[in-house]
Amino acid sequence: MHFPKEDPADEYGEAMAMKFCARCHSADGDRAPLHRTHSHSIRVLVDFGYMPPNRRLKPEEVAELKAWLEKGK
Repeated sequence: MHFPKEDPADEYGEAMAMKFCARCHSADGDRAPLHRTHSHSIRVLVDFGYMPPNRRLKPEEVAELKAWLEKGK
């Protein structure tokens, strides 16, 4: 997302740093960083196989992602 300087983005806390997501979703990646506030969208896109776009996550990657999403609860 783009936020004009006079309307900065809300602070969402730590961005997702797992390499299988952050490769694209990072401050210098093709897409904006992901945060826990995006958890519903992340889960749906991963569960239905849309993310990552070229492969399915391995079980250990799914476990890492789930642990990160639930860390803030």
